[in-house]
Amino acid sequence: MSSSNPASPGQAGAPARTRIDIHDENEVRYWTKELGVDERTLKALVAAAGYSVEAVRERLRLAPPSKGPRPLR
Repeated sequence: MSSSNPASPGQAGAPARTRIDIHDENEVRYWTKELGVDERTLKALVAAAGYSVEAVRERLRLAPPSKGPRPLR
């Protein structure tokens, strides 16, 4: 059986597991849930690290998003 998405054979329409397409609503929804980030953070991570899931996960591991505004000093 042929699939248009070689990273997810047999799952038509399933997000690729190696790249993040921030222009696809389904993939954005999937990856925000999978990575535990909001859409804005996901797009910033992809802008900084590229479309590779591995690179985005590494970037997230090294610099997790803040949980709110920083206190004033």
